[in-house]
Amino acid sequence: MRGAVKSNFVAILLGLTVVVGCGRADSNQTGGAAVPPTRVETDPALFTIGRPVDLEPFSAPAIRATTVRGDPFDLHALRGRVVIVNFWATYCAPCVKEMPLLVEAYTQKRDSGLVVVGVSMDTADNPEIRPFLDRFDVEYPVVVGGEFAEAFGGVYVLPTTFFVDRSGQVVSRINGLIREPVLSDVLAHML
Repeated sequence: MRGAVKSNFVAILLGLTVVVGCGRADSNQTGGAAVPPTRVETDPALFTIGRPVDLEPFSAPAIRATTVRGDPFDLHALRGRVVIVNFWATYCAPCVKEMPLLVEAYTQKRDSGLVVVGVSMDTADNPEIRPFLDRFDVEYPVVVGGEFAEAFGGVYVLPTTFFVDRSGQVVSRINGLIREPVLSDVLAHML
């Protein structure tokens, strides 16, 4: 008797499953509200931390600003040069680590047509920016502003570095800390 009850129970459950269904996949067919599938969209480039990611070339945005030292800055005026646009912040440990590398690259290669542009993601009134730049002897232009990140299509990690070729096209990006061999290789192809 006990086996017959158990068999009948299993048969009823199986019958209900066939008639009702196991999930909400068929809810549109039965008049219920659709439940969208759970899916996380990510930029595959975010998983290439520290390595160059080739971009579909696009024109460097028209950025005009005043540097943190009070000088006028115009990105379009740098056409004909290779430009590194580095997004960083004073609170970002990898940014602090890579700053000497960018200063050295600029110092060594500026006569070959290299310009480094720093974009601080700190707030404009952050009193730590100028001492930070002085600490690393930063001579290249540095501007402040998140709107520049939007103009480059978004910055999702700090540091993020964009490379602009001599024709003014943004051609690649490195998310995260740049290491010397990687930077040397990228610049060897661009300069």
